[in-house]
Amino acid sequence: MISRDALGIPFVRGDDVFELAAAQGEATAHDRGWQIEVDRRRAEGTLAALIGPAGLDWDVFARRARLDDTARRAFAALGDEDRAFVRAYVDGVRRGMREGAAGTGARAVEFAALDTHFGDRAPLDDWPEHAPLGVLHVAHALFSSFPSVLWAEHVARTVGDDWVDVLTSGDDAEPASGSNAWAVHGSLTSSGSPVLAGDPHRLFELPGVYQQVGLACDEFDVIGLAFPGVPGIAHFGHTGHAAWGITNAMAHSVDVFRERLRRVSGGHGELPRVEALGPDGWRATSVEHSRIEVRGGNPVGVEAIETERGTVVTDLSPLPSGAFGESADFEAWSVRMPARTGRDLGFAALLPLLRARSAADVVAAFGRWVDPVNRLLTADRHGTVLSATVGRAPDRTHAERRLPLDGRSTRPVEDRRMPRAVAVETVAVNANERPTRADVDLGHAYAPPHRARRIRHLLETRRPASVDEFMPIWGDARLGGLDEWLALLPADAELDGLELEPRRARDELLAWDGVMAADSPAAARLAAFREALVERVAALPEFERLHDPHPFGAIFDPWMGARGRIATALPGLLHAPALADRRDALVRDALAAAAAREPESWGDEHRLLPLHVFLDVPGVADPGRDLDVPLSGDGESVRCTGSTPGVTRRSWRGSVARWAWDLADRDNSRWSVPFGASGDPASAHFADQLAGWVAADPPRVGGPTPPPARDIRLPVTSALRRIEPRMTESATALSTDRLTTGPAGRLVHTAHDPALGTIEVFVLDPDAHLDVIHTWVTQPRARFWGLGELSRQELRDLYAYVDELDTHHAFLVFRDGTPVVLLQTYEPEHDPVGECYAVEPGDVGLHFFIGDRGAPVDAFTTRIARVIGDFLFLSPGAARLIVEPDVHNDGAVNRMTLMGFVAGPVIDLPNKQGQLAFMPRERWERMPR
Repeated sequence: MISRDALGIPFVRGDDVFELAAAQGEATAHDRGWQIEVDRRRAEGTLAALIGPAGLDWDVFARRARLDDTARRAFAALGDEDRAFVRAYVDGVRRGMREGAAGTGARAVEFAALDTHFGDRAPLDDWPEHAPLGVLHVAHALFSSFPSVLWAEHVARTVGDDWVDVLTSGDDAEPASGSNAWAVHGSLTSSGSPVLAGDPHRLFELPGVYQQVGLACDEFDVIGLAFPGVPGIAHFGHTGHAAWGITNAMAHSVDVFRERLRRVSGGHGELPRVEALGPDGWRATSVEHSRIEVRGGNPVGVEAIETERGTVVTDLSPLPSGAFGESADFEAWSVRMPARTGRDLGFAALLPLLRARSAADVVAAFGRWVDPVNRLLTADRHGTVLSATVGRAPDRTHAERRLPLDGRSTRPVEDRRMPRAVAVETVAVNANERPTRADVDLGHAYAPPHRARRIRHLLETRRPASVDEFMPIWGDARLGGLDEWLALLPADAELDGLELEPRRARDELLAWDGVMAADSPAAARLAAFREALVERVAALPEFERLHDPHPFGAIFDPWMGARGRIATALPGLLHAPALADRRDALVRDALAAAAAREPESWGDEHRLLPLHVFLDVPGVADPGRDLDVPLSGDGESVRCTGSTPGVTRRSWRGSVARWAWDLADRDNSRWSVPFGASGDPASAHFADQLAGWVAADPPRVGGPTPPPARDIRLPVTSALRRIEPRMTESATALSTDRLTTGPAGRLVHTAHDPALGTIEVFVLDPDAHLDVIHTWVTQPRARFWGLGELSRQELRDLYAYVDELDTHHAFLVFRDGTPVVLLQTYEPEHDPVGECYAVEPGDVGLHFFIGDRGAPVDAFTTRIARVIGDFLFLSPGAARLIVEPDVHNDGAVNRMTLMGFVAGPVIDLPNKQGQLAFMPRERWERMPR
């Protein structure tokens, strides 16, 4: 079942993890069909075939990095259950994509806009099974530190090694923004239970990068923020028993190698080979050639090279003949991604996270996480709060993280062993700052410490005792590093020669409270001063060559902008010895420029910049064009709304979600995203959360509690409607040799399960049980049962007819007095299924439909199926159980396999194609209990 709250947030329920995964995939396709199709194509390197030349740079990178091949390898390496989980999700996505946006049958409006723009219709291919792994890989492929390592290489090559540490290694050298997370121990809360909260910072992608969702089945009931296109919940979740949230650890998780390459002539008619120079001399590389189809343009060929160290992700730079004393033809840079080397994208963590019942369970689940390396905060209802660092990173020294490694002499290394989780006794704060513990200092450059210090200060001074008191923290817009910026201004004794307007601007800034409020003129003045300073520093002769073209490829342009990087390094950059004698003059000039601007407020130009794909497609209307609301905050305020000083005031990066998990009462938790639950611009839920997000006031999770067992249950075939009509005498014996039966309403079996309680099996009474079964079979989830269109009288007559047969029987199964399962048995030789395979003596066909489950219990379906199987094998003539679920009922087919049924052929029946499967008695008796 897919139900939604007032904000359109999907709450998805299935009988088990496979039906749940399929329903989550279907809901995601309805809500975010355009978004997940774009991300799938990004992984495959086929984006340009959809959006034209605007997708070409990404496609080149994706092919060079072999993102899709990595996803395929990781999918193949998954365990059986994880692979079935992903397959079920993909089946749901396929179904949802066919059903269209919001299940209307129409394709997302973006597809139509592109069709009109290009004058053709792009086909939508079915998702391959490994697609979710590719989508997650895309989300993190450029999220690590390796583009910054390439930036360090550019610095060294253009302005010299002396500037590398100044521009890349300080605690203000990484681009502003990161993520925030904090934990408050239960000893400090009003409920006595822990609370966790935070907000991840990423690009303001439209639709948003996270999707609020509720996921429930007979094993668990979880809420959280999912990646659209990926099953389960990874980064932020609450199971009711345990909760968690992450921030980026800023670790050096991807090694970069400087490669020397040469082409070697192949045999007759063969392309030249490519060799790479490594510690063992020249070695062959793996080379793949492919062609990128470009909608509205010409195809582009791509050469993808992989050395023993990693995939070459940059352009090839020709080398002068005899350069470096070698016979190399080209120079390039490769990356060694842990997901590729380990054939692992961390998907083995997803199901254990959903099943987590303690903070220790969460830490153990994240022990299977791969990339990026994250800092984890987790807590449980017992009061435990843990902090851990999770993921995989090569065991490199700090010096080895500074620049690309020389591939000629450097070998890959093993991953570092992550330290054990530590207990949190009061509060904990993570905000991408440089850690104080050496064993978790895994990076080279970190975000400034301002956000971490400010959050800790607010926690210590405000002492929030519940999630309801976090709004002032999320909304805190005080400029990070304010004191460092104000320290640049001329002191009172240094005002000689400063004109009146710059003096007034200086006094305005010194009197300012430091809050980057949207309506603040002083915040705008600070921004103008900062921008003018960036402009002047970027124009210094020392940095002239920083503006030179880089050799890495267009995809890395955002990391190579000299102005943006200089803006990030300020104000600390001005304390470099080489600039000391010019610092005061630069500051005075910048202050004069800021004073000369017309009166303005910060929010006049500091406005939201939603990053929709159509921003890069000329001639196609951008769905985010009317969402440019004014914003408070800045890149290094807790309320993160990052821009690029000296380039744009528009905010392109910041809090892409806000979350607060209450371990005492999950319904009291809070969550929000910048835009809305739907990615459809025509939906009422496309941007209905924007106002609350601007106010930093996330709503309570609330929403509909997924009703117990009221939609996606075990669907079965409409077996009753295919029975050949033949009248027999009513069965009166309690048991035959093969099938158990009896008079309508007779109790024929009782069992006791330690978790389920008392299970009773009654022969179905068409009159007494009519209300129950009519309610069940007429629900949308019962479509595979095939009786939904029958009236009450028709349904009653059908089951009355079954009651007269001695070859087909129906039962109602009760759990502690509550009806939960409709069970049907039959002799296959007296059913159309018997015409599709060689029936053996003792074969018993069955179908069962779960209509309710009673009180929540783990593994309900598995437990009830075990009781039903035991009941059927009580008859001494029952030798083998036969099932034939609809081949399109992915949840039922997956469950059948996991329960140990042996798959047979796909068979054609009057109303469906069925997947035939068998369970011999001896196999059943050996099954674990």
